Amino acid sequence: MKRFKLFVTVGMLVSLTMGAVPIMASTANTSISSVYVSGKEGESSTRNKENTTKVYVYYEKGMPQVKVRTYGVSSSGTSVNKTNGGAAYVGRNDHSSISNGIYEAGYRHAKLGLTSTQSQYYGYLVDGVWSPDSSKNYKVVN
Repeated sequence: MKRFKLFVTVGMLVSLTMGAVPIMASTANTSISSVYVSGKEGESSTRNKENTTKVYVYYEKGMPQVKVRTYGVSSSGTSVNKTNGGAAYVGRNDHSSISNGIYEAGYRHAKLGLTSTQSQYYGYLVDGVWSPDSSKNYKVVN
């Protein structure tokens, strides 16, 4: 967190000295705490998607691996899977980046769909965080 604050502070100073006002993307982590994952897809909350960066996902409680889809969400609430390759597989305790085409397809909101990869883990909860606009590239999982 200290590195992030330092990065943001330095970035703002550089931008201000160049006469520009910095634009902040949706890089803050949002909880995916207690998303119920079963044979059906559990969903995260919907967030603003402000650029073409990868989606960040990290969880430390729950099953060993979860199948993740990144969705572009229209103003009417319709969701379309925009995950490159159709889905990504995120492991527990893996800081992960998911390639997607949400912003490029014109969507300005995003959400996650989470599914168990193994039936013995149906009914588990996933606890972690995600960000629609990653400030860094982590392990790309798709």
